[in-house]
Amino acid sequence: MKKPNELLDKDGDGAIEAVWVDNCCAVHPKIQSITGPDTLVLLDTFHWQQHWDDVLFDKNSEKMSHLGS
Repeated sequence: MKKPNELLDKDGDGAIEAVWVDNCCAVHPKIQSITGPDTLVLLDTFHWQQHWDDVLFDKNSEKMSHLGS
């Protein structure tokens, strides 16, 4: 993880700005304890899609009602 972060570190401060993981709700406290509280811990796109595919498939579903039409 260190080498890719060094390559992406544009401002040279060494801070990890964001990470994408498959279980962000479960691991974000541990990741932030290592990287700092300002690190964004986000759900990766593959798992986000898995989570929302069933809901987005039916645009009339109750879960979609709060997102508008």
